[in-house]
Amino acid sequence: MMSLTQTTGNLMNKAWATLSILLTTAMLAATMSAAAAAAPVDHGGTSSLAARAFACPKAPDGMNVITSDASTITGTNGPDFICAGPSNNIINARGGDDIVYAGDGADRVLGREGNDTIYGEDGNDTIRGGKGNDFLAAGNGRDRIAGGRGADTIETGEGRDRADGGPGDDVIKGGPAADVLLGRTGNDTITAGGGNDRIFGGTGNDDIFGGLGRDTISGGRGNDFISAGDGDDKIRAGLGADDLKGGQGIDVADGGEGVDDCESSEHYMGCEQTSGDLADVDGDLVGDMLDNCPSDSNADQLDTDGDTIGDACDGSDDRDADNDGFSIGQGDCVDTNAAVNPGVTEVAYDGIDQDCSGGDLTDVDGDGHSRDPIGGDCDDNNAAIHPHLVDIAYDGIDQNCDGADLTDVDRDGHDAIIAGGDDCNDVAPSIHPGADEITYDGVDQDCDGADNADLDGDGFDSELAGGTDCADGDPLINPEAFDYPYDGRDQDCTDGDDIDVDGDGFTSNRFVGGSPDCNDVLDNIYPGAPEIAGDGVDQDCDGADASNWFEDIDGDGYGNPDVVVVASDQPAGHVAEDGDCDDLDDGINPGATEILDDGIDQNCDPFDNHTDSDGDGFADAIDPDDDNDGTLDFNDAFPLDPNEDTDTDSDGTGDNADQDDDDDGTPDVDDAFPLDPTEDSDLDGDGVGDNSDWDADGDGHEFYADCNDFDPTINGDAIDIDGDGVDSDCDGSDDELAPELVTLD
Repeated sequence: MMSLTQTTGNLMNKAWATLSILLTTAMLAATMSAAAAAAPVDHGGTSSLAARAFACPKAPDGMNVITSDASTITGTNGPDFICAGPSNNIINARGGDDIVYAGDGADRVLGREGNDTIYGEDGNDTIRGGKGNDFLAAGNGRDRIAGGRGADTIETGEGRDRADGGPGDDVIKGGPAADVLLGRTGNDTITAGGGNDRIFGGTGNDDIFGGLGRDTISGGRGNDFISAGDGDDKIRAGLGADDLKGGQGIDVADGGEGVDDCESSEHYMGCEQTSGDLADVDGDLVGDMLDNCPSDSNADQLDTDGDTIGDACDGSDDRDADNDGFSIGQGDCVDTNAAVNPGVTEVAYDGIDQDCSGGDLTDVDGDGHSRDPIGGDCDDNNAAIHPHLVDIAYDGIDQNCDGADLTDVDRDGHDAIIAGGDDCNDVAPSIHPGADEITYDGVDQDCDGADNADLDGDGFDSELAGGTDCADGDPLINPEAFDYPYDGRDQDCTDGDDIDVDGDGFTSNRFVGGSPDCNDVLDNIYPGAPEIAGDGVDQDCDGADASNWFEDIDGDGYGNPDVVVVASDQPAGHVAEDGDCDDLDDGINPGATEILDDGIDQNCDPFDNHTDSDGDGFADAIDPDDDNDGTLDFNDAFPLDPNEDTDTDSDGTGDNADQDDDDDGTPDVDDAFPLDPTEDSDLDGDGVGDNSDWDADGDGHEFYADCNDFDPTINGDAIDIDGDGVDSDCDGSDDELAPELVTLD
């Protein structure tokens, strides 16, 4: 039973439609304003839509900023700010509340989880919001936009676009071209634009507003409110108790099933008249413009023979030829085949239009793509799989029907490790096994597990890579190498060549530019070193050994042995001879004549001239050799001991009884220089002690170039092929294999 509702007329209808459109537009503007809160920065491309929809604003704080023109751009699972360039990009924003500017070009964008904001900009784009309450805006070009699950806001652009709200209470707004606007499930608000739009509300209680063009509006299931726009619109409410309002043009309204109200339409059917503008002479609630029997009441409008004359006033008997319950006028496209009529279920892909919908069913899942090989949809039972989707990498599913899951995102020919491949970085095409490794950049280009930081393979990374190798092109130079002195090369990476072997702070005088260290082997010999007088060694490198000079106050030619100066040149008031036992009396000195028995030791022997220690008939005071050992007393360290006359090391033991005369720790019998404390061996027998000899083993190789200067068989010219474990040729390793011996017959 239909109810009759009388409304106020066209003026109120227009006011209501205008208010609804303004409210919808305000909702869209608020959504876009929230997504672009910062000052915009132009990143290329133009658009005739609002500038805010095609500008890259400054990324909000806390977002991951990704700016790229790569063929494939992949976001993180957090909130990303992605700004793409003008190429044809594939953008996978992944999880998080993302903001995406696709840039110019034919882009494919997938928002996935999160409340995303996506701007298509120029080009024929495919945009899928995914899960979440998304804001999706198309640009120039023929775009396909799908909201996915969630309460989405979709705004088409300049081109002929297709907008699909998907599940959820969506807000969809058309642009200036002829768009297809689909609400799908949910209580949707759909506003047409300036073109001849096709609007399908789908399941749910929808609010639909026509635009400036000649729109075709279908409410679908649910209690819908439909307001026509300024053009000549066609309205079919569908199932549910719908409220239909005409606009400025000549509108055709069909309430469909349910208790419907129709207002201000030139033609109406299936709904109660609520406007005085509609004529209905026979009172059957079907406007005369649509009534197939305007003078005969026939609310059912039956026209069995399809001749546009209702059965109530049609005198002919042509009816349903195939007796399937549908005539040609009722939509039976083949009235000679009872298996073909609008009431049967369509069989997909059989080439037959069973339900008279205008063609065979070739898009079962309703994603706009037919299955292979007809339209390229490799799974026509799943709307989430078709050729225009962005393939989700590494999930084992071929979403875009290219024949395989996306396992090589950077298209370098190597699958990612996560997908069972060997590519250690699948977003950089320059990184994969076999790629050219760039040394010292900290990046593992060839996926061998590390950057190439040890070019010469000596076990030490280059200083350029944070290591300690100062010359990474020479394996003989590293911190553990032997530094050959004076060769101008820093083999051990100690900031210079070794030009101070003994470490005394003075470089060898053999090195050009060095300081005058006359012996760079002994650290007690250098310019200014303390001189040891009379030892035959030039410790201070002044060109001569130093002597002891004794103070001679009385000027008798003999100095005080207790006041000595060590110098190469004779100081004033000093003499070379000591032994003066009274340096204030020039009559008393070792050269004075002893006065017998006067109680004074004139010759400092130290006896008065009356003792005869050796019993030779001469008193000690006048005996030049008291112990009669053949060594005069003044040269005898033991003048009263006939068995000793020398104490080389001054240890109080005469040399005849002393087993180590120079006290250097080497017994005299083994000491090649028993009286020189600085030397005890002469390996090559050249008369120069090994400590002072630059070539101790006499093999022609001085010590700094000889890895063993105490073995003449070991040097740089030797041949090391005997495998004896000894580095005979000083090349840093033993030659482990000896040549094969061949016996000649």
